[in-house]
Amino acid sequence: MKPADIKNLCEKDLGLTKADLAKALAIPTVTWYRYMKEPDGGKIPEEIKRLLNCFQEVVKNHKSTNLTTEEIRTAMMETGVAGVVARAATAGLISRPLLSLLAASAPFSWVGALGGAVTGIGVAAALSFFQKLKPEPEPTNKTK
Repeated sequence: MKPADIKNLCEKDLGLTKADLAKALAIPTVTWYRYMKEPDGGKIPEEIKRLLNCFQEVVKNHKSTNLTTEEIRTAMMETGVAGVVARAATAGLISRPLLSLLAASAPFSWVGALGGAVTGIGVAAALSFFQKLKPEPEPTNKTK
């Protein structure tokens, strides 16, 4: 994901500032600004790009769940991008290939354990974002 894509996602789709996104990614604002200066995004760590690709898919697919961009934005500011991605992953809003790439990054290896439902994250469980998303049912193996 390149800085121009990130800018479109955050500013145009969600009405966020660079500082908002830095906070939601738990990255110092100065560091995030430095990452965003390179047109090709070369300084943005690969695991952050992978996380943002997953988040972008949530934003792209939000209409299929009756979520509003405001609900996504609020959930992101309360739980961070990783919190939104974790919950959206359990609801099937993120493709398996993207989740596999994310899980291959050391800081996000926990994504591989998201086979079952992730319960609410503290007070964020009351946010409509988390209430509207239902976990994707576990596949059943019917053997006869």
